[in-house]
Amino acid sequence: MRTALATEVHRSDSTSKLISSPSRSLTPDLPETEDEAAWLGAEDAVPGFLSPKTKLGWLPQRSVTVAFSCLAFFAPFLWGAWPMWPVQCALSLLSDYVHTGQDSWWHVADRLLARSLSVFMICTSLVSLGLWCTVALIAGSFSFYGISVRAMWRQDYTTYVWAHTMWHLAAGASNSVIMASVCDASLSAAVQAARVALWLRQLQMFIVEAAWGGPSDELHL
Repeated sequence: MRTALATEVHRSDSTSKLISSPSRSLTPDLPETEDEAAWLGAEDAVPGFLSPKTKLGWLPQRSVTVAFSCLAFFAPFLWGAWPMWPVQCALSLLSDYVHTGQDSWWHVADRLLARSLSVFMICTSLVSLGLWCTVALIAGSFSFYGISVRAMWRQDYTTYVWAHTMWHLAAGASNSVIMASVCDASLSAAVQAARVALWLRQLQMFIVEAAWGGPSDELHL
């Protein structure tokens, strides 16, 4: 009788302790200090594109195909020697290959520069190429980006690799078209030769008109 009573008391005591002090495994970890709580709250308040946390922790491996496609952002530099394109090329490689699947501030740097360049190039395209050409360039590039984002959330590795690769290639090509329409600082030998021939032709016309006393246009060099 005493043994049964002692067992019942022990069970009752254990139950009261469980209710008053729930197990840590059944409740989320809570910050122990006010500083820690403030830090966690600030971290949760950071917008997604400013967070260094990766969304690709599920990737089984890094993709060499995506790595090589990052070099497509160097193509616009060949049409207009603007230093932001090599920087974007490097940031894309660091974010999408070197530190892919890892928490890194390189993701933030890549996103910030990519978004800034996208807005700038869209505005430039509207002025230089017009509305419909701009819409075509945007649709061709960002459609692949949308597919890659969808594949990322669905954790579809194969679709993510080819879609993100095509996003890089299409973005590099479309930005090259825009840069070629507005820039004279091309490093292409063929373009430089054509430009020199045009300048010589303008110079010839200027000399002939000046010699014959006819109307002369301003020579644009």
